[in-house]
Amino acid sequence: MLKSFVEQYTLREKIAMDAIQTSPEKAQEIISSLMSGTVSSCREIPLTQGNPDMYIQYFYNLIAMVAMLGCMTGMHITMQNQANLSALGARNNCSPAPKLVTILACLTGSFIIQTVCMLLCVTFLAFVLKVDFGDRLPLVYPAAILGGIMGVSFGFFVGSVSHMSEKAKTAVLMSASMLLCFLSGLMVGDLKGTIAQKAPWFNNINPAAVVSDSFYCLNIDEDYTRFITKLITMAVITVVFIMLGFIISRRKKYASV
Repeated sequence: MLKSFVEQYTLREKIAMDAIQTSPEKAQEIISSLMSGTVSSCREIPLTQGNPDMYIQYFYNLIAMVAMLGCMTGMHITMQNQANLSALGARNNCSPAPKLVTILACLTGSFIIQTVCMLLCVTFLAFVLKVDFGDRLPLVYPAAILGGIMGVSFGFFVGSVSHMSEKAKTAVLMSASMLLCFLSGLMVGDLKGTIAQKAPWFNNINPAAVVSDSFYCLNIDEDYTRFITKLITMAVITVVFIMLGFIISRRKKYASV
C-alpha cells in the first residue's frame, strides 16, 4: 500500500512539474485534474462466501437437536429386543432368527426413517423459512443425515446399557440429548466458544457440537478440510455406539422368557 501511494505521488509530481515548465498557462488545470482523481489501493476481500450472520448458528444447533432426538428411535430398538422389558422383546428372543440379524434390520429401518426426517428438516429451513446456509446447501444434507444416524446409534447404545423401564430410559435420553444440545450452543450462542476455551476436547466428543460445527465449517471455511474432519468424527462416534450396543445386547441372556 505504501509503495502504491509513493508511486502515485511521484508520478503526479512529475506530471505537474512538466506541465509548469512546458505549458504554464495549463498548469493549474492539469494540477486540478490530478488532485480530483482518486486512487484506491485497497479492495474488499470477503473472508467467506457463506452467511456471516452470527445467529445462523442457532439453526445449526436446531438441526443438531433434531438429529439427537433420533435417539428415541434407537432406544425403541433395544426395547423390542429385551425380553424383560416388552412382550415384543420376549417374542423376538424366542424367534429362531439370530439376534444380530434382527438388530441390524431394526437399525436399518431406523436409519431410513431418521434420514427422511433430516431431509425434511433441512428442506423446511432452507426453502420455507428461507434460512441462508450459504452456497453449499447440497452438502448440508449429507452432514445432517450422518448426524441423524449418529443420534439413532446414541439411543441404541444408551438403551442397551441398563434394564430400566421405557419411561426411565426415555427420561435419561431426553435429558442427556437436551444437555448436549445446550452445551453446543442451542440456548446460549457463545457457550460452545466458552467450552472451547476451557475444555476444547469436549466439543470434539459432544455429538450435538460436532453436528453443528460441521455446518459452521461448511459455511465459513473456503476448503473442506475441517468439514470432512467433522464428518469422519461423526462416522467414528456412530460406529463406536453401534459396536458397543451390539456387544451389550448380545451378552444379555434370559433363563426364562
